[in-house]
Amino acid sequence: MGVLVSGLLLAIIAWTIDVREAVRALAAADVRWVGPALVILGISLGVRAWRWRFIMAPVKLINTHRLFSAMMIGFMGNNLLPARVGEFMRAYVIGKTQRVSASASLATVVVERLFDGFTLLAMLLVSVLVLHFPVESERLTHHIRTAGWLAFGFYLAVLAVCVLLRLYQAPTRRGILAVLSFLPQRWRAKTAEVLDGFVQGLEVVRGGWHLVPILALSIAAWSIQAVAIWLVLLAFHLKLSLGASFFILAVQSFGVMIPSSPGFIGTFHAASILAMTAYGVGREVALSASIVMHLLFFMPVTVVGLIYLWVENLTLHEMTVASKEVALSTTEDG
Repeated sequence: MGVLVSGLLLAIIAWTIDVREAVRALAAADVRWVGPALVILGISLGVRAWRWRFIMAPVKLINTHRLFSAMMIGFMGNNLLPARVGEFMRAYVIGKTQRVSASASLATVVVERLFDGFTLLAMLLVSVLVLHFPVESERLTHHIRTAGWLAFGFYLAVLAVCVLLRLYQAPTRRGILAVLSFLPQRWRAKTAEVLDGFVQGLEVVRGGWHLVPILALSIAAWSIQAVAIWLVLLAFHLKLSLGASFFILAVQSFGVMIPSSPGFIGTFHAASILAMTAYGVGREVALSASIVMHLLFFMPVTVVGLIYLWVENLTLHEMTVASKEVALSTTEDG
C-alpha cells in the first residue's frame, strides 16, 4: 500500500509540474548552502540523542554515543524498510547492547515521539496563527490548521493512555486486556508481559523537573533542523523568513506519517511542495528544493546508520527478524 501511495503522489507531481523548469531550478541552486545545512542537521541529530539519554534515564543511564548509534540504525531502518521498522530496531539494539528490555526501550521511543509530535504541532499551529500567508493560500492554511488540531487530539489521546498506564497500571492494564478479550489466551498473556515492560519505559511520564530538559531539547532539536531547511531555501534564492522553515518542517514531518514506500518517497516531496506553495513558491522550485531536502535529510543518515550497523556487527536481515520479534511482544533482554 505504501508503494502505491508513493507512486500515486509521484505521478500527480509529475503531471502537475513542468519537469524541465524544475531541472533548471535545481541547476541554478547555490550549493554552497548545502554544506552548512548538513552540519546543522548533524548537530540536530546529536541533540536528539542527548534528549533520548534523559528519556532513558529512569530506565537506565546509557552513554549518549551508544544511544546515538542505536538511533542512527533506527533512522536508517525507517529509510530502507517499510512500516517504521526502524523504531523496533532501535529497541532491539539498545536491548542487545545495554541489557534493557525491548518493551521498556520501545516505550521510551514512544515517549520521544510524543514530545516530537507536540513540539511539531506547536510549531505548525503557531506558524499558521502568527505568520502571514498570501491571500490565495488562505483556504489551504485553513485545511492545514484543521489537520493540526485533529493531530493534536490524536497525540493527546496517546498521551492519556501512557499517563494512565503510568499512574493506574493495574486498572488500565485490566481494561486493555478486557478490550483484547477476543484474542487467544497465549496472545493475551504476551500482551500482559509487554504492558508490564512498557510501563517501565513510561517512568519519564511521572512529570516534574525531569521533563524540563526533555522539552527544552525537543524544541532545540527541531529548531536546529528548521535552520537547515532555511539554508536550503536560501540555496534556491527563496527569501522566506526563518519562521516559514518551521512551518515547512512541521508539514513535512506530518506528511511522512502517511504510509509510503521506504524513504518516504512521494509523501515527503508532496508535503514539502504543499508547504512551500502556501508561501507562493512556484511548484517547480518547490519540487527542486524538496529533492535537495530529501537527499540532505535521508542519505547521510542512511549511510551513517549502515556504518553503525557494521560497527555493531549486525546485518539488515538480522535486524528485520529481530524487529519482528520486538513487534510481536518480545520482552527478553537483548
